[in-house]
Parts: sequence; structure tokens; C-alpha cells
Amino acid sequence: SDPGAGVSITASTGSQVIASYAADNALLSRLDGSSQGSLVLGVNTATNLSLAGHANLSIGAIGNRVLSGVVTPGSGGFRLGGGGGTLQFTANYTGTADTTVGSDVTWLASNPDDLGGGKIVLNGGRLVLTQISGIGTLGGGGYGSSHYRLTRELNIGGLGGTIVSPGNTIALLRGVNLLTGSGTLTKLGPGEFHLASANSAFTGTIYVGPNGGMMEVRGDGTLTGSVGGIVIDQSSTFRINNQDGLAYIGSATISDRLGDSIPITLRGGQLIYNAKNSAGNISETVGTITVEKGWGAINSNQNGQGSVLTVGNLVRSFGQGTVRFLGSGTMGSGTLPGNSQIKLTQ
Repeated sequence: SDPGAGVSITASTGSQVIASYAADNALLSRLDGSSQGSLVLGVNTATNLSLAGHANLSIGAIGNRVLSGVVTPGSGGFRLGGGGGTLQFTANYTGTADTTVGSDVTWLASNPDDLGGGKIVLNGGRLVLTQISGIGTLGGGGYGSSHYRLTRELNIGGLGGTIVSPGNTIALLRGVNLLTGSGTLTKLGPGEFHLASANSAFTGTIYVGPNGGMMEVRGDGTLTGSVGGIVIDQSSTFRINNQDGLAYIGSATISDRLGDSIPITLRGGQLIYNAKNSAGNISETVGTITVEKGWGAINSNQNGQGSVLTVGNLVRSFGQGTVRFLGSGTMGSGTLPGNSQIKLTQ
């Protein structure tokens, strides 16, 4: 219950104030403006909440909690964290404040414009990109009803962050250099997550977790620069897709989608290169591939003009995993088109 007027509570860093009733602005007024901990929701609330004066206070959840009132951020933007549960916001907020998803919370984002249009910072938290329908920003005929297009900067902080694409969904990050930061981006869930524009500012590591579906670069998408590495775990896929784009993703002719020096580690997952049906777009060079464990695969697929995937180096220590070399059409060094090739330069 409301602790009453005149009460001042300071939620220090790492501490939690748990609201066992529908949180309201009266409760927020009891929290000192210097609080850097979390207000954790124990039940749903339909009240409009203002975090003005609480620049560093996070909102968290126990269980699955829905905030159907409009939430106005403090000067530090929206800060989510604490409680170990899931938060969903259903009211419309049209501002440009940043949203930071910290530790011990999952943000269930049912709309790409949830909490406005500012930068999303994943710093220990998890972002679930749900299935939606519609056209334009929210969807597109090229993907049916499961296309989720995110056009906001996605920054991965030092504590890392997780993207979950559930079911048969496809989520796109669409905009130049929207993927930034230096932490580890983890992709989970059986759906797909596409980098659909040029990205050269990310310096962290990409980890496609076990049974983590697919992550790919396609359309106008590239991943270059000083990326720390790509790790592909059991029964998961990272795909370099040079085939034609789909609606709302672009179909640029790009001969080099993945940086040549980015290290790749196979832990039972597979790396796929899909060539385009165009003579000048059938080759891709990748960096060192390390076979660490599991039953992985390197796959080069031609689409009418042949396919050439060049691997800078292949490393496998004694007793480590197995790698298969796969491709469509005829595998081997025969005359292109019609052949799929995988070349090892060392």
C-alpha cells in the first residue's frame, strides 16, 4: 500500500522497491529523486506515470506486467531493469528519449515505436521482438504478417544484450549504422533477425545462441568494421544472403557483405553464403573460421551463376568439432556457372 505522504524512500543502486498494488504518481513521489535502483511492478497498472525528477530510477517487473498508461521518462530517458520479469507498454509515447534495458528485465516490444523513437540501449537486458502485422514501418507484403522493422539505433552496452525473435517471425534492423556498441549481442529464439542496412560502427561480438534461429545480412545490409567476432552455436545459422531483397528491405547489389577479417566460430551451427543470380555477385570472402565443437557446416549456395565462398583460414584443434562443406548444385572446382565452391586460402 501507499507508504503515505511525508515518506521518502531512496532506492540505492541494485536495490528494489516492490509495488504490490497498481503503481501511481503518488508512489513515485515517495521515491527520492536521487534513487538509482528499481521500482518493480508486482501487478499491472493503467495509470499514467511521470518519471520526471527520477533521472536514474529504473522500472522493473515481477512476472509479466503490462503498463497501459502513458509513461513519461525522466531526464535520463526510459530505464528498465530489476525484478526478473517482463514489461510491456501498450500506450502511445511519441518522444525521442532513449530506452536503456538493464539487467534482470525483459522488454516485450509489441510495436517498433514502443516508448518513442529514441535509441535503444541493451546493457544486460533482453528485448523480445514480437509478431505484428501491417505495412510500412510495422510490416510488409514481402514478409507477410510477421515482419518487425526496427529503425532506431540499437546500442549494445558493456554488459551485453539479447534479441529474441520468437516463432516464425522476421525482425529487421533497417537504417545505416544502427547497430552500435562494444558488448556482446546475443540472438535467441527460432525466428530471424536481419541486418538490412550498412553497419560498420559495431565493435562487439555477435553470438547466435543454441537453437537460436537465423541471423543474416541481406538486401542493403552489410556488417564490416572492427567486429569482435561471430559465434554460431548448435542448430543455429548466420547467413550472408546476396540474393534479391524482399519488400521493404532493399535489393542492393553488394559484392562484399561481411568484413573479410571478422573471426567466425562454429559451435555446431552453420555459416551460409547465398550467391546472387548475377555474374558479378557470386563471391564472398570471410575471415578465419574456428571449428570449436559440435557438428557444424559451411554452406555455399549458387543461384544460377555459381557461388564462391573464400575462407581466410580454417582452424580445428585435435578432438574438437566436425565441419561439413555443403552447397547447392554441383560442389567442386568445375566451370562456373552451375558450381558451388568453398575455397580455403591457408
